[in-house]
Amino acid sequence: EINDKYIIASKIENYDVLVFGIGENYLSKDQITVVDDNYKSINVDDVIKKYGLDDIKKEINENEELFKKYAYYVINNDNIGEYKKHMLRLFKAVALNKKNLSESYLLKSLTELNVQRVSSVNYSSAVGLYQDLSTKVSLDKEDANTRVAYHELMHFIDYRINKDDEYNDYICKLGNKYYDRESLRKLSIEERNNCSNVPIKKSSLLIEAGAEINSARYVMNNLIETYTTGVNIYNALVYLYGEGKMNDVFFGKNTNESLMMMLLDNLTIDEYKDFITSTDNLTNINSSASASSATKVIKYLIDIYKERKGSSWDSDKKFVFILTNIKNKFTLDSSVLDTNIINKFSDNNAIINKMYNYMKNDSNIEYEFRIYPPSTLTNNGADYILCITSYGHGDAFRRGYLVIDYDYEKEKVNNYAFSRFEE
Repeated sequence: EINDKYIIASKIENYDVLVFGIGENYLSKDQITVVDDNYKSINVDDVIKKYGLDDIKKEINENEELFKKYAYYVINNDNIGEYKKHMLRLFKAVALNKKNLSESYLLKSLTELNVQRVSSVNYSSAVGLYQDLSTKVSLDKEDANTRVAYHELMHFIDYRINKDDEYNDYICKLGNKYYDRESLRKLSIEERNNCSNVPIKKSSLLIEAGAEINSARYVMNNLIETYTTGVNIYNALVYLYGEGKMNDVFFGKNTNESLMMMLLDNLTIDEYKDFITSTDNLTNINSSASASSATKVIKYLIDIYKERKGSSWDSDKKFVFILTNIKNKFTLDSSVLDTNIINKFSDNNAIINKMYNYMKNDSNIEYEFRIYPPSTLTNNGADYILCITSYGHGDAFRRGYLVIDYDYEKEKVNNYAFSRFEE
């Protein structure tokens, strides 16, 4: 659920939560300063060895000065506790999106971050909670696993990699054009006075599916364990607008404004509002995901495809696969989508079964498919299908997930890997 105070996330059968305050009184930029120069004493090789950061060594070496500062404030913040390694590994997301970074703001926020394991997060059945007003992460002692921790800490990165503009609740409409805060500055005073304010809708899809998909991309070896519908919608937007654009939307300033301006390139204002409401209905744990919402989302994604890529969306196997995952088990609404279009979506079981048979014959190992629909993910240009599954022979099955590097056009498995869940 998303409203003025709360954003709620789910972990399959459990919940995690993000909470942010209204009208937060952030420090002004001139008050946010590096605490001291002791970061220069950080020995990068020692930190990499101690915290097992070999997998992000490239990003560290290419951004050594920034990493020293980042690591100094993480390591010297005892309130982060056992999650210092997690925060250090998240440096990869910071480094690869540093064009969106407000360095001093993030470093100041790292001194304030507090991560705790608690008997209860005191919010419904939640197993994880991020409170941005106090930069506090609470994780359930029993049920919050590594993925939940990274999901919550990605909320911190999302909110604290830079500082949103204050009072950023509207964009401007002048004539038939829309202006965000940045472009509004280029208008004359008279033009600004003639602007009408258009409210920006906050997006659960962007925040929650965004946290899940980006923690998967940067630190969780492509694992998607929850928000599968939201992740598929988010990945459809990645396909339509590009990885770079969606990275800028998620990690950049004024993320909901950026998402709105992006969508208004291809949707009307009413369609934009309906799209956000419908994606929220399919993402929020406290709302009723409906066939109507799924149908609307698919309709708008097809409309965007036609404007950006041409009319032949139904021959694009990757796009149809993603839309079919969004459809899931819903019976699509024929009052919203033409029956001829609805009939193009059945299910992806034929593709899934073909992949599983290939892997079984290749490795002589049984895979049991657990969760449908699978998630799709584009990471650095490569396409992956992600399946929660089990693996083994007879009674020796282990629970984990398959990451399948898949060629949609050739309907071919390029590569695959099975990983056990991290506890």
